[in-house]
Amino acid sequence: MFTSTFAQDDSTWYGTHYYPPVKKPAKYYPRTWAEDSLAGYSYGHPATSTGCNVLTGGFSTIFEDAGTEHFNTFGINGEFMHPFSSMLGAVGDAGVYFGSNNGVSYNKIQVMVGASILPITPFDNKLIGIEPHLLAGFSRVGYNYKAFSFPGSTGSNTSFCMAAGTDITYPIHNNLFYARIDYNPTFAKTATGNNIRVGVGIDIPIGTACSPGAVPPNALGADTTRERVRCKASKNVKELKISLTVVEVIAKSIEEVANKIPRVEAKITLKPLIAVKQGEECCAEYGPPTSYTELKGSIEGAMEVNITLWGIPDLNYSVNLWPVLVVAEFKCKLFAGPTGKINLDGIGKFYGSLGNPDPTECKACLYLNIKGEANLRVGVKAGGSVKFFHWSPLEKGAGYDVTGKADEEIEVSAEASASIGSSFNGTWAGIGDCKKPPPGVHGTLSIGKAKVNLKVTVKLGPLSFDPSYEIPLFDGWDVSL
Repeated sequence: MFTSTFAQDDSTWYGTHYYPPVKKPAKYYPRTWAEDSLAGYSYGHPATSTGCNVLTGGFSTIFEDAGTEHFNTFGINGEFMHPFSSMLGAVGDAGVYFGSNNGVSYNKIQVMVGASILPITPFDNKLIGIEPHLLAGFSRVGYNYKAFSFPGSTGSNTSFCMAAGTDITYPIHNNLFYARIDYNPTFAKTATGNNIRVGVGIDIPIGTACSPGAVPPNALGADTTRERVRCKASKNVKELKISLTVVEVIAKSIEEVANKIPRVEAKITLKPLIAVKQGEECCAEYGPPTSYTELKGSIEGAMEVNITLWGIPDLNYSVNLWPVLVVAEFKCKLFAGPTGKINLDGIGKFYGSLGNPDPTECKACLYLNIKGEANLRVGVKAGGSVKFFHWSPLEKGAGYDVTGKADEEIEVSAEASASIGSSFNGTWAGIGDCKKPPPGVHGTLSIGKAKVNLKVTVKLGPLSFDPSYEIPLFDGWDVSL
């Protein structure tokens, strides 16, 4: 029997006197898998926390690029890292992998040395560590090809290899786990294998003084063996809201009295609210959460007074189309008057139980948010309405009740006005150890702001549309306090 061996040349076919030719597998160019980042973990990583050596072990797979063939090898990988500083470590990496493709079995040994940067923590995240690495070494690939039950061919080749990528580390129950991805090319005489290596594993510190959960030096004072626990406050919040409707009723009564004055039309609203909220908050990045009680009293008010300067007499027309009475009205007037808005929020935040505060980094503070606006405006308003009253036998003597609300109503009106005024938006903090906001009065006072407003109202039975437009004319002058 005659068989040919798998040589390192570019021959394409196996030859045999007794069997039909078998296509030779594409030449396999080994590649390596890159360095593990056992070393860079800013939050309690053994290398940066205590200067320990670190041993890494895990599983990985290599996406092999063998020319026209692509397949995977699987195996285990180990790595040893010695930190030279808090930012750089020397790395030795070794792995063994196995795989097969087109009837050819492969085994691969890869050994590399290099350096790892430890660690990079993006987004101020102290838990996730990113550890870039760069390694170089050699990769030996052995193969075994066997056709059916007849003797096949075996052989091996050795190539230069590299690994450039990163490890991503994350602590779980005082153990540091990693996920790795790197570009792991091999450089044979005739081709380059563009391989990709992916793996997962665990970091193991070497030495009795090493601990994966150790705190970086001076992070919590002199004690560097305590576990660093990140503060986590409960999201459960208790809240009680109280509306003082009696104040709203008083404001409505004032509005009714003002509207009885000739040539005056007034709108006044006042909405007070008291709220009590309790929950937890982290006063420091590390340590237990602190309970708090927040008291909030707010009042939102608006006032609009229109004094008629000129206007045509109100037009009223009614027609009885039994069983419906139709009443039409039309108004047009020129008016002037003041408008104002105010929003006050008094907020007090206290830590611990009320009357028995806890010694904590969070400080009690009482402050007031202030928003106010006052304007003097001149404008014109025109509009009309059509009201429908249904005849009812339940009325006194039967008939139409025109003293109450209409059964159906259609209204269309438009208002255009120009105004000039001032506004204030700021805070006042004066009780407690306030930092946000800082003590004193702070805010912006705007003086001489002018604008034009246009408002349209359309009511069709239960449907209502109130589009409004505001056109600034002059921004005024801002004074910062």
